[in-house]
Amino acid sequence: MSGKEIESYTKGEALLDSSSSGSSYPAGTDWIAIVNTKSGGQGGKELLAKFAEHKILPEDQVFGLIPEGPEAAVQKWAEDPERYKLVVCGGDGTVGWVLSVAEKLTDSAPPVVGVIPLGTGNDLARVFGWGGGYSGEDLKKLMKKFAKAKTMLLDRWLVDVQPLQESDTETKAKIAKAHSTDHSESDDSDDEDEDEEVSAGKGKEAEPDTEEVDLTHLLKDGPKAQTHIMNNYFSIGVDAEIALSFHKMREANTKLFQSQLVNKGWYSALGAKTILKPHRAIRRSVLLEVDGKEIKIPRKVRGILVLNMPSYASGTQPWGNKREAQYKDPAINDGVIEVLGLKSALHLARIQTHTSAGKGVRLAQGKSITLTVRHPLPAQVDGEPWMMAVGTVTITHANQAHLLYNVKAKDAEKKELLLNGARADA
Repeated sequence: MSGKEIESYTKGEALLDSSSSGSSYPAGTDWIAIVNTKSGGQGGKELLAKFAEHKILPEDQVFGLIPEGPEAAVQKWAEDPERYKLVVCGGDGTVGWVLSVAEKLTDSAPPVVGVIPLGTGNDLARVFGWGGGYSGEDLKKLMKKFAKAKTMLLDRWLVDVQPLQESDTETKAKIAKAHSTDHSESDDSDDEDEDEEVSAGKGKEAEPDTEEVDLTHLLKDGPKAQTHIMNNYFSIGVDAEIALSFHKMREANTKLFQSQLVNKGWYSALGAKTILKPHRAIRRSVLLEVDGKEIKIPRKVRGILVLNMPSYASGTQPWGNKREAQYKDPAINDGVIEVLGLKSALHLARIQTHTSAGKGVRLAQGKSITLTVRHPLPAQVDGEPWMMAVGTVTITHANQAHLLYNVKAKDAEKKELLLNGARADA
């Protein structure tokens, strides 16, 4: 990812020197490697074997994540958190899993984590300079890069999912309230090439819809509440539909998903299939509030994306780097997240292929996001999808993680500047 592509995410005092010089960890620092052997097809198993074959670390400091989970590795780290740093080998979901387990098992400060990317998207690794996928680099050289890395803060967000309850009169009132004057099931006549952006935080109240919503059947034996920690993104609607289809297919046919390249091929195929399906305007199904203000969703939008980082869906930049007066320069550590609209699966494809029309519809920035969902819709957090029931999703700041930043990456100095508080063109 070039410095220009990442140009938007800037603010915040997020750089933590890992030694007095700010360039390397003190002598004697040890590492714990956690390898997800299910990530990257056979890549995880091969990497685990490399750690053993080349004696990169002592045997008791290398852990396979499957089937045991990360608890044993995290307990090892907790024995001496000042001494140990973690190297997590897997996708973004694996990194999030390890961070969440560490938070539950100890009251210590969060672990410092480096990433060897083995997943499909690997956006965390991209942002922090470790690339979009491990390609067989010499592990001893890679561990030297981790030793020279700097530590950067990353916001983490609590995603609270609450299905509708009988006693929740406020949510029922919001669900019954319409947010659109558009009653069509889809707007296939919309010009997908049209660039459309709306102002943030206006709090304009949408006109009422005459559609009746029958809530009776939704209150019987409904889904349970759930919480997630978001490091990268939350989405609901068209892109989450693709993620849910991919998840179901992979669970049913694990042998078809044996490498990062194959996984991306299947994902693209499911995306192409989704392009052909009509989708209702998301504003007919979702009420969006940012910092307590209702945000009007354009009629064209078919999905909502909430971003914590500049990189999404394997390195794309849906927010873009265009400066506008109503928006602050985004950052990965400023306690603010960005909210965008996706107009269709085709629009998503254009974002992923970096075309001139490949930017999301900017909707808002804020510290607290609430979505009231009045029809079941696919949703996802960091690539983990589910079918969202009628109810609410609330996103608020949880804490911050400590991620290692590769000072040896291409354009590292420029990227570091951009991520931590200064625009290159400022």
